[in-house]
Amino acid sequence: MSIIDYILPQDKDTYLAIIERAAEAKANTPKERKPRAPLTKEQQLKMTENKLLKFQQKLAALKAGNDSAE
Repeated sequence: MSIIDYILPQDKDTYLAIIERAAEAKANTPKERKPRAPLTKEQQLKMTENKLLKFQQKLAALKAGNDSAE
């Protein structure tokens, strides 16, 4: 026997609607993010090199803009 056996026939549609809404709500819950592992030295080095490259390009663009303004 299950809980469905105890539900009156006139209440069965309501019960099924509740179960359907609960399943939909469960499907739409945000997924838990898996914690990230610490970065390796190689990953840290690559990220830092990329940041340095971007800053050097930005600095060169600023210097070029300042030279043309003078």
